[in-house]
Amino acid sequence: MDEAYAVKQTQFLGKSVSYVCQNLNGPCPLLAIANVLLLRGQLTLEGIVEPRGYVNASNLMHMIHCRLLDTNPPLKNASELQRLTQEKTLMDIVELLPSMLVGLDVNVRFHNITDFEYTVACAVFDMLDIVLVHGWLLDEQDELTMKVIGNKSYNELIERLVDYRGVLMTEKASKKEVSVVEKHEDTELSSDTEVTQLGDEEETKPEAASTSSGSRGNSNDKISEPID
Repeated sequence: MDEAYAVKQTQFLGKSVSYVCQNLNGPCPLLAIANVLLLRGQLTLEGIVEPRGYVNASNLMHMIHCRLLDTNPPLKNASELQRLTQEKTLMDIVELLPSMLVGLDVNVRFHNITDFEYTVACAVFDMLDIVLVHGWLLDEQDELTMKVIGNKSYNELIERLVDYRGVLMTEKASKKEVSVVEKHEDTELSSDTEVTQLGDEEETKPEAASTSSGSRGNSNDKISEPID
C-alpha cells in the first residue's frame, strides 16, 4: 500500500510554501529532503497533491528523482569512467530512495558534524546540494574517551566491542573448563586415597588375625600342662 503524507502551508522568508508531514513518528530522510527542496523553491507539489491534502510516497519519490536528473545532467567533456560513475551513482540512488521513507544507514565519526563514511546514502544529499550533519560529537574534555575512540567510525567501534565481548566470553569459558578439570582431578585424587586406605586396612587384618591366633594357642598349652 502506497504511503500518504499530509501537505500543509507555512510562511518562509516572507512567502507561502508547502511542506510534507510525517504520518508516523520515526526517521524519514526522504521527507526531510523533500522539505528542504520545497523551502528552497526547487521542488513543487503542483499536480500531485490529492483533494484531501495528501501526497503519495510514489509521487513524492518521482518528483525527487526528476530533481536529481535535472541537477545532474550527463557530464560534458568527461572521461568514459567519469560518465559511467555518474550513471552508476544515479542508478544506486534511485534504488535507495524507497528505503529512505523509513530510515538512513550512515556510518559517522565523532569529531565533526559532517564526518561520514561516504556511501550511496551520502551521495543522495551531495547530488541535491544538501549538507548532511549529525549530532554525535565527543566531549573534548573527556580525554580518556577521546583517546579510546580516536578517529574510529561507529561501525569500527562496534566491531571492536564485539571482538572484546568475544574475548571475555572465551576467557570465561576457559576458566570454567579449568575449574571443571580441577574438580575432576580432585575427585580422582580423593578416590585414589580412599582405595589406598582400604588396601592398607586389608593388609593389616591378616596380621592381626595371626597374632590373635598365636595368643590363643599359648594359653591352651599352659592349661593342658600336668600339675605336680
